[in-house]
Amino acid sequence: MRVFEFIGRNRNKASRTRVGCRGIIVRGGKILISNEVNVKRMETPGGGMDEGETFEQCCVREVEEETGCIVNPGRYIATVREFLDDMLYINYYFECGPIREDGKTGYTESEIRNGMRPEWMPLDEVYDRFSRYENYRDTDMDTRNLFLREFSAIDEYLYGKKREYSEIDLYGRFDHKTEFEYLRLTARGAVLRGDEILMSHERETDQWLFPGGGLEKGETLEECCAREIEEETGVLVDVERQFALVNEHYGDANYQHAYFLCRSTGEGKIEMTEREISSDTAPEWIRIDRLLEILKRDAEGDEDAENFCIHRREYHALCALLESSKN
Repeated sequence: MRVFEFIGRNRNKASRTRVGCRGIIVRGGKILISNEVNVKRMETPGGGMDEGETFEQCCVREVEEETGCIVNPGRYIATVREFLDDMLYINYYFECGPIREDGKTGYTESEIRNGMRPEWMPLDEVYDRFSRYENYRDTDMDTRNLFLREFSAIDEYLYGKKREYSEIDLYGRFDHKTEFEYLRLTARGAVLRGDEILMSHERETDQWLFPGGGLEKGETLEECCAREIEEETGVLVDVERQFALVNEHYGDANYQHAYFLCRSTGEGKIEMTEREISSDTAPEWIRIDRLLEILKRDAEGDEDAENFCIHRREYHALCALLESSKN
């Protein structure tokens, strides 16, 4: 699973959420595009979910309404979350195989005015056009955001590797870069006990973090994870499997956090750092549903709030853990 999350320059506090599904349909080196020729807007076919629909049902209906093509949704490719104006837009992308092209279109009034029509376009040309989203940074934010969303999904379709863990990319305002001057690697662990999870709780700021920290020279990520969990919580663990990799992109820095599912094996020795001691950090067991509620509230709240960045990261990691437990 791949998740991209972007914060637009025009982002206000999100008070509403709109969920949609889109299909990436490729045949003979061409991709099916919904092209609104009157407003020079193009994107993969898809749209908002109706009440009671599954993601796949939404994808099938929207693709047919926009293109007349009846498809079979297959591989889930990516989720793109965008904070724009006062909205959180969530789009789920599926790789779809075309079954037949004799379906019935159902354009809205705005789509008719915009001259929407389906077109099979060369995939490499579409990819190249979407990749130029930064050309619109200072002139047309709507196009910039649209192209960035579509580029991220198609790039994952083309080049994403099959992973045994979720990969999440978190971007702030205008922090979408491919080269970074600074890279920091950390390893973090999830230790479960029934419906509870062990977290490092910074009581001064009410921050909840998966226990973990920076990689030391010569360590593997798994060794770092086990050491950090013991130092922060006093729990000895066996590191079992990775369930997430969260990339945070801020300015010229890229922070990579590897998350592992761990199993408690005994008691060790807590060795808090001075910063952790000064912030009154302590290990605490918390119900998973309660933790999800806290993290989601802050991750989708005010980005200038003290806990936004930390809880945004941990929210996506926890979602990945819950998703991996279904498989």
